[in-house]
Amino acid sequence: MLFINRLKLNIMRIISVIVTDVNEGIVLSADSFGVFEEQLSSDVVSEAENFFINKCIEKKFGEEVNSTRDDLNERNFYREDVSEQLEDGYVLVGDVVVSFIWTDV
Repeated sequence: MLFINRLKLNIMRIISVIVTDVNEGIVLSADSFGVFEEQLSSDVVSEAENFFINKCIEKKFGEEVNSTRDDLNERNFYREDVSEQLEDGYVLVGDVVVSFIWTDV
């Protein structure tokens, strides 16, 4: 039993943000965030969630930020929508899927 408890304590979790082209069936990018310690995990999870949200915004609007009020408002509304969809684990943005995946190692 002690051996099993030690294994449970040493499990590392990885959050992956994967961008896939639906039409081509190829991975465009894959970024991972290691969650090693409980005390740091909330910081890492927040960083991964923000990365996911920003990746969705980038895929919808492009990398260039137009500083007009309408563009910024549209991005902010979309940011809220994506934040609500985070629990689903993916967002479809045109022909691209941005996925948020947890893995135990």
